[in-house]
Amino acid sequence: MVETLILFVLAGCALGTITGLVPGIHVNTIAIIALELFRAGRFELVALIVSMSIVHSFVDFIPSILLAVPSGDNLMSVLPGHRFFLKGAGHYAVTLTVLGGVVGGVMALVVSPIFLKFLQENISFIGAGVPFVLATILTLMVLDEKDVEKKVFSIGIIIASSLLGIIVLSPTFAIKNPLMALILGFFGMAPLLHSLKDKPVPIKQSTGGEEFGGKMVFENAALSVLAASFVSMFPGIGANQAALAMRTVVGKIKSSDYLVLLGGINTSNMLFSLVALYAVGKTRTGTAAAIKQLIELQAEHMWVLAAVCVIAIAFGAIATIALSKQALKIIGKFDYSKLNLGVLAMLVAIVAFLSNSVGMVAFAIATIIGFSAISFEVKRSHCMAFLITPTIFYYLNILI
Repeated sequence: MVETLILFVLAGCALGTITGLVPGIHVNTIAIIALELFRAGRFELVALIVSMSIVHSFVDFIPSILLAVPSGDNLMSVLPGHRFFLKGAGHYAVTLTVLGGVVGGVMALVVSPIFLKFLQENISFIGAGVPFVLATILTLMVLDEKDVEKKVFSIGIIIASSLLGIIVLSPTFAIKNPLMALILGFFGMAPLLHSLKDKPVPIKQSTGGEEFGGKMVFENAALSVLAASFVSMFPGIGANQAALAMRTVVGKIKSSDYLVLLGGINTSNMLFSLVALYAVGKTRTGTAAAIKQLIELQAEHMWVLAAVCVIAIAFGAIATIALSKQALKIIGKFDYSKLNLGVLAMLVAIVAFLSNSVGMVAFAIATIIGFSAISFEVKRSHCMAFLITPTIFYYLNILI
């Protein structure tokens, strides 16, 4: 029994590494396949899905930072993370997310009993606040711009992104993988096109020698746990929105701090989603939704899953650091302009393969909006309105 469980955990760690490295392949896809292959009620499969998801939360920062190819879980890391890469500090940026994931993940495990009790006592009041919290986040995003002109431009980007999201994510449109098409357009294709426009040159990357402040890591990891608990309590609010809200509430956050924050949120959110599933039967992530189809979590399961999470956190951290160094050695051998062109071709191929013709149109429009945000010199995070606004409408029972 124990040997079989360990094998499933290690298999999950390996799968999480693959899903993290390969754009377009998500843990939810693998979880769905696993549900088809194995019978319901098998706890070893739950351990596989959990370990896969935790490792994925670490590794998927590598393509987003080094290649500017985001996933739905870490798309905001492209903004500060790829800037570090352009300065020759890509590995440093990846390491910051790893530190956030490790420290934040451990903190999340420690405070999980407190979060469990709070969730059980307040769940009835949480859902009603979702649209108002999201509307506040949108407002704060606009106010965060420096001057009136940029505030106006940001409102335009938010409106355009919102309209695109409302149309594309509407159930009346038969678009395959609409979320992927929009994310890769807004946060993948747009910055790469802008990078080509600026005619980048090969960048020598450093893979060591950086210093990390323990206090900085601890403080931002603690903030990430707070933000992740916020995500887990409010359905429809993702890790990226929580990071934006935290940055706005706390004030100006340095790029290095922000990457630690994002790394911590990514991992802590996965842990808290398990607590939410156990406490109130609510699914806040694709991982939790898959587990709900397998078994009903009991107290004895949670203790075992806590151990699984510790193993996955350690594996994810070590694998991400090692793979980041190897990836930079490979990337360093290529002309960055040609590398960008290769990534652009890959993004188009991913959308063409996993979506349809309508999805390709949505991908193109999202790219234009994202590129416009860069050109207007306003925060690309305003494009997140494509997901925030439809969620607000959903919880206000406004038909779209």
